[in-house]
Amino acid sequence: MQHNEIAEKVTADILASLEKGEIPWNQPWKNVGALNPVNITTEKGYRGINTLILYLAQTRGGFGFSRWLTFKQAKNAGGTVRKGEKGTHIIFWKFLEKTDKATGEKGKIPLCRLYTVFNVAQCEGLPESFTTAPEIPPVTDENAAIESFVLSTGASISFGGDRACYSPALDAISMPEKGQFVDMGAYYATVFHELCHWTGHESRCKRQLGQRFGREIYAAEELVAEIGSAFLCAEFGVQGRLQHAAYVQNWIGVLRSDPKAIFVASRLAQEAADYLRAKAGRGKAPEAEEGAETAPVGE
Repeated sequence: MQHNEIAEKVTADILASLEKGEIPWNQPWKNVGALNPVNITTEKGYRGINTLILYLAQTRGGFGFSRWLTFKQAKNAGGTVRKGEKGTHIIFWKFLEKTDKATGEKGKIPLCRLYTVFNVAQCEGLPESFTTAPEIPPVTDENAAIESFVLSTGASISFGGDRACYSPALDAISMPEKGQFVDMGAYYATVFHELCHWTGHESRCKRQLGQRFGREIYAAEELVAEIGSAFLCAEFGVQGRLQHAAYVQNWIGVLRSDPKAIFVASRLAQEAADYLRAKAGRGKAPEAEEGAETAPVGE
């Protein structure tokens, strides 16, 4: 399957979900065990577009947590995929070296491949450690770990008023008081969203969307911030929150006009989340599956 075919297939699936009111990055977990999706045998995380694909598969399958493996890995672990179960296609990249015959310069050609994985809930006979995990209590009160994370980013955040926003001109975030939110989950999800906007500044991730998205730059930036926020919510066990319906319609417009937009947005969202982790001293993102990085499709 070629790059364009894969992009169109993934985008069509996500579009269909959005149109039905299913948000692929909106709390697919249930406060148990694994948060962002991982390969249970390698303990490496999936990233970028693969995270969204597996979020959606987890929601649709009603799986308790996001642990995945291939058919062969299940067999090697002493288990098997139950008869009749359907796997989920994820995207891996392989970069082939190529030498220009005219100049002798070496370069790399990205090749896109689909792999099939299964949730541990679709298997039987696996080690008990694969299918059990400690509960993660919902965030209902001020959370010390998240407060430390937010403070350690160094972002300028002021409180008061009735708007949550990031001002590029002031390079500062404005937030309503914590007590104005319906609960702490909503507050933290909003802080993560605005922090992801903050990463786009030219002194940080230098996010420039205008050339690709044109007049839809605002909707594209909101998409990046929302997906980045979802990645962080999953990491900390924060209950996700749906954005306003108007945002969803704007996102549908972006994806309809550009079948590769979701690949770009998820890669930039991963970059934003990784930047915040590094600023907060949490190191780099969990080690990723080999070839699982989201390549710059269509750029």
